[in-house]
Amino acid sequence: MAAVRRADALVAASPLPTKANQSIFLTQGGLRWHWLSQRGADGPFGLSRPMVETIVINKNDPGADAVFRRSRVGGKRALSSTITHEITHGAIRRKFGILADKRYPQWLTEGLCDYVAGRSTLTDEEAEALEQSDPGHPALLYWRGHKRVKTALLRSGGSVPKLFAAFRLW
Repeated sequence: MAAVRRADALVAASPLPTKANQSIFLTQGGLRWHWLSQRGADGPFGLSRPMVETIVINKNDPGADAVFRRSRVGGKRALSSTITHEITHGAIRRKFGILADKRYPQWLTEGLCDYVAGRSTLTDEEAEALEQSDPGHPALLYWRGHKRVKTALLRSGGSVPKLFAAFRLW
């Protein structure tokens, strides 16, 4: 599938390259999404499951390289960038431990995943509008994290271990 090949290329070129052998489940929402993700239909575009390291993608169109969710803003994302984002979560857990999602701030882990994916769910214009209308919108954490990680990696010479060491919570 073209989206997986694009995701593999993005991960291979990233500052945290990995050779992941993760199963990817594409769903169209509904019961299969609920069962595999253990989340509601209006949840994320996708997720990676720790321990078993599977990736579950919500409503998608592989031919259009798109994933959808019911959201007024940021309701569509590239399937390839969503897969890249989730593969990067697995790479973070392999590099920094299974509890990495708890040991590091969410802006850092989500920001690195979006950085490797090459984009966030929100465009800069959408994020600026949300900053004014709904500054607590969950998608802003990803957008802000992406910007912050990009800046920090430029300053640190691209070292992900140095970046994560600077922000370890415990």
